[in-house]
Amino acid sequence: LVKPRLRILTQGTGEYIIAGVCLIIAACLPILQMIPFTPSIAGAALTAFGLSLISRDGIWALVSLILTAVVIAMIFLRFF
Repeated sequence: LVKPRLRILTQGTGEYIIAGVCLIIAACLPILQMIPFTPSIAGAALTAFGLSLISRDGIWALVSLILTAVVIAMIFLRFF
């Protein structure tokens, strides 16, 4: 289930990009409380990002990016 795959996403520049995305998600969590289920999805994305960095698994990084895209889509559907 978890093994080193697609290491390009979890090493070097990819590691910094993941850290930046995690920082943005964490900063937006108080605002996300207004939209039902959005904080839970964002928390799942943060958890998957952490798992991907610890195990160097790029597949989990891709799953996390998809979850982040779902959160962004929910925000836009709610406010715009």
